[in-house]
Amino acid sequence: MKNFWGIFFQFINEIHIDHHRGLIICHYIMLIIFFIIIALLVMNISKRKKIEAELNESKKSLQNNLNFLRLVLDTVPDPIFCKNSDGVYIEFNSEFEKCLGLTREEILNHTAYDLNQGEYSNVYHEADIALMKTRGMQTYESKVRYSDGKLHDIHFRKATIISENNEVNGLVGIMIDFTDLKKNENKISRLLKINEAMLEINQSILGLDNINQLFDLILEKALSIIDEAEYGSILILKDDEMLEIGASKGYDPVKAKNFNLQLNHCFHWLKTNGNIKDTVIINDVSKLPGADMTDITEEIKQWSIKASISTPIIINQKLYGMLNIDSNRINAFVEEDAQILQYMKSQIEIAINKHNLYKETIYLSKYDKLTNLYNRSYFEEMFNKGFQNIINNNEEFNLVIFDLNKLKYVNDNYGHIAGDEYIKLFAKNLSNRFSSPDILARYGGDEFIGIFFNTNDEILTKKFEELIDYLKNNPLNFNGQNVICSFSYGIANFPTDSILYDHLVIAADVKMYNYKRQPNIRLASCAISRKD
Repeated sequence: MKNFWGIFFQFINEIHIDHHRGLIICHYIMLIIFFIIIALLVMNISKRKKIEAELNESKKSLQNNLNFLRLVLDTVPDPIFCKNSDGVYIEFNSEFEKCLGLTREEILNHTAYDLNQGEYSNVYHEADIALMKTRGMQTYESKVRYSDGKLHDIHFRKATIISENNEVNGLVGIMIDFTDLKKNENKISRLLKINEAMLEINQSILGLDNINQLFDLILEKALSIIDEAEYGSILILKDDEMLEIGASKGYDPVKAKNFNLQLNHCFHWLKTNGNIKDTVIINDVSKLPGADMTDITEEIKQWSIKASISTPIIINQKLYGMLNIDSNRINAFVEEDAQILQYMKSQIEIAINKHNLYKETIYLSKYDKLTNLYNRSYFEEMFNKGFQNIINNNEEFNLVIFDLNKLKYVNDNYGHIAGDEYIKLFAKNLSNRFSSPDILARYGGDEFIGIFFNTNDEILTKKFEELIDYLKNNPLNFNGQNVICSFSYGIANFPTDSILYDHLVIAADVKMYNYKRQPNIRLASCAISRKD
């Protein structure tokens, strides 16, 4: 029993010792765990601080990169923008703000519908949707209303932004303004059209019979060059200060033919207070006080003049007329139209001068300038062209040579001006007594020639003698003196005297000189008397 209790107390004692040791061990273990936790916390905090530092550095770097990117974008002279997949602006450069005249806050997180672009917002939106569906690149042209209030011609270039997951996150785009380029191209195109038009006008001068055909061509070309031109007219100034229509488009032909307008009632005069020099734009003719709004338009079209460009045509430093281009829309014309018409004005004036010179040249190639009768070369050309028909039709005619008596005496004693009046008096009275198909011409100097049909020697002689009597009774008055005009003549008959032109001329010439040598009072070269 004694051993039992001894063993029991020993066991209890050992348990107590082991419990104490266990507590110590537990304390150590807990202490170790605590230090481990502390160490882990310290490590975690350090790591976290490091990560935060790296994140801050990354943010700083990212912000620097973003600032650099914005700086780069701001140096680009063209507007650049970025939209998300909903079409909301998330980034853009300063030029984009500047061109639209909006602040960053007014654009950021807004769509194209918020940027005051009107109907063009739909164009941009539909283009964005199409690009996001097809991906890749997109180019197109449209218009954008800039801060100046004007619509600019813009070339858009866009590309989609694709994520790592191959999803469309948005798009980036650049706007290239080619308004000025397009204007220059249009101006060059117009100038080429003008040059082509003026070349055609100048080339056609030789083939046009009258000035009105030239006016029609000029008006046609002017209307084709001015964009908003619909109708027009060329007004010609007459001696009585009245304007008449020489050519027109869009007007009733009958009304236009009978239309006339006082110069001081025309648009140009009213716009410039009579200072008619350069091209002017009248973009609202209803505001012109006293404007003549007589309706001469075609009844079918039912239009009225709302706007007009008017340019004066100056020939030999005098107002010749006006070219008017009209529209039935207010504010239809711009300054560029006036500049083009101003350029055309000078070319038109040159063309009209050329036409007048050409007509004068043609006239002088056919007519004698002093008497307005045919000249010798054209007379002989006409004779040669018609001679075969005369032979084929077995016709007869009389060829007459006229010679003014003592023209040299008149020139020497009264001057060549008196001699010219002497010639014109004879030519005028001779031509008044005959008509087509008879042909009269100045043969040269003091000689004239004529071909007379459907008559005979007796009838012709009677007419010529009557003319001699008339001239005797109606002398030419020059510087207070009466100078009687007289002439000699000789008649040759085809085919009696000859069937050859040259022989007929010789025969008539011989008879004329025989007549001149007759001692007849009618042959007095001139009788001179003082006018009472």
